[in-house]
Amino acid sequence: MKALLKVLTVSAAMLFASSAFAWGAYAADQAAGEDPSKDGYGYAVNSASAAAAEREALAQCRAHGNTGCKVLGSFQRCGSYASSSYNWGIGSGSTPRNAQNDARKACADNCEIVHSICE
Repeated sequence: MKALLKVLTVSAAMLFASSAFAWGAYAADQAAGEDPSKDGYGYAVNSASAAAAEREALAQCRAHGNTGCKVLGSFQRCGSYASSSYNWGIGSGSTPRNAQNDARKACADNCEIVHSICE
């Protein structure tokens, strides 16, 4: 019984630890002067590393027919992407609201939230 309890405890710890280390990222193809809602973008969540999340976000961006995709950044927990006609920002936080506030602050140009997600 003690051995089974140890196995269950270790399994639960691994499950929670793996979600604590999950990464997400945003990539976008932005043209200056365009409406932010027309930005082509891609995102990733639940990736094992920041690099893996960035690769997935680029692939998602390109899969929508965008040719000028660039990684905007990576995040853990919640991420948000904000954009205006001339600027962009991504944010992260423990809640969607925190991530959105962070993205707006990073954009600093009357930006609107384009996308937000939490893991």
